[in-house]
Amino acid sequence: MSDRLTLTRALEASGMESTAAERIATEIYDAIHNDVATKADLERVEIGLKADLERVEIGLKAHIERVEIGLRANIERVEIGLKADVAGVRTDLQALEQRLDHKIATMVNRLVAAIVVALTVLFGALHYWPPHS
Repeated sequence: MSDRLTLTRALEASGMESTAAERIATEIYDAIHNDVATKADLERVEIGLKADLERVEIGLKAHIERVEIGLRANIERVEIGLKADVAGVRTDLQALEQRLDHKIATMVNRLVAAIVVALTVLFGALHYWPPHS
């Protein structure tokens, strides 16, 4: 009510007749009365927004914790898989190393045998070589 009276007095002070000022002040007040937010309205909205933000924050924290737990579980599964893969590769490398060692040993044996045969042939040929007198 004091807002309407203040507006009426301001209009009267500007030189407007009292009834006209009162009528204009009433129309203005009625037109904006329901559309103007009061300090109490803003405080209620602020309290509601703060409560909403707190709920969102709590929800986000819970969601982040769930995501983190899921990520940790995924990392552990990947780590276990990688360890198994590394163990498999290690086993394959050991088998390959054994096969390679066997092939090298076989080649060395064949080379030694070839050298022995070559030396035998050489000494045999030298034996039939014309004698030195």
